[in-house]
Amino acid sequence: MAEMTPFRYVEFFDVPRLILVEYRGRYFLLNSWFEDETDDYRDDYAVYRLSDSDLLAFQEVGWRFLENRALMHLGDVPVSAVSFDSTRRKELDASILDGFHQGVGLKKSEILMRVAENHHFWPRSARTVRIASCLARIAFLSR
Repeated sequence: MAEMTPFRYVEFFDVPRLILVEYRGRYFLLNSWFEDETDDYRDDYAVYRLSDSDLLAFQEVGWRFLENRALMHLGDVPVSAVSFDSTRRKELDASILDGFHQGVGLKKSEILMRVAENHHFWPRSARTVRIASCLARIAFLSR
């Protein structure tokens, strides 16, 4: 049986849609946002690694730390590939992040190969993106 890892989340529809999880000493954000075009949530989580300053901001202001933050997008994980506890609100099997965790400090081609070997899916090229699409939801949910 996989080792389950506790996480924090905001917004829940069938599964948590914005997750903060610590795995092997690093913090990751998983985001499956709502797409207006399809009128549904994405089928995958965009995976971001949080820096020390991102984590400090989260500890200071909570989920609002995402405002005006640029995070490194490492790739995507299918929502269906994530195993949760029976409530889907407390723990997840964070081994899905192994390929991303191992990829820190590697060349892009090595990251792609390790993630593909471990999880049979390909991340998008690592790029810095703003998570502006979820800020309105967070502001709404924080009221």
